[in-house]
Amino acid sequence: MFRRRFRMGRSLFLRIVEKVEARDNCFIQRRDSVRRLGLSALQKITAVFRMLAYGFPADASDEYIKIGESTTIESLKRICRAVVEEFTGEYLRSPNATDVARLLRIGKDRDFPGMLGSLDYMHWKWKNCPMAWAGQYAGPACFWHKHILHDIMTTCIIMHNMIIADERDVTASIEDHMEAPSPEVEMVLDEST
Repeated sequence: MFRRRFRMGRSLFLRIVEKVEARDNCFIQRRDSVRRLGLSALQKITAVFRMLAYGFPADASDEYIKIGESTTIESLKRICRAVVEEFTGEYLRSPNATDVARLLRIGKDRDFPGMLGSLDYMHWKWKNCPMAWAGQYAGPACFWHKHILHDIMTTCIIMHNMIIADERDVTASIEDHMEAPSPEVEMVLDEST
């Protein structure tokens, strides 16, 4: 259920939450002047992830997570900046010689000699990332600064790479897929018609 809702495993989600909380004190839950507890990091990050994963508008989280549009937008900006600052070095770095050798070995072991990476990336079109936001750049996003849009897109790429790294099993073998056998079917003629 968690993976379906957030499109990532719980441990990865909590790792991101922990790093964002440590980087930006805006995500530390506080009490306001009348001693009411404010929004938690989980509420803010959940609202942002719903925007990133499903393309929900900022005001769609108001009823579900009890967070307003302006807070969601501010959280989006801050979370994306924190993710870019915290994870770029690990998830957007160029492969070094060791990485290339490992990827070539994996490709060779799987009968794809000379291939770096996965077949999944060979058909990816940027126009579909994130697909749910198609057309929205003409609306409210047109007044956003270029660096904010850069952070949002870079965060999508980093999180994609984090999910792939979290879920992949480099030891899994690629099975030879053979044509499925034809099912045994007994043909019967209906002579009553």
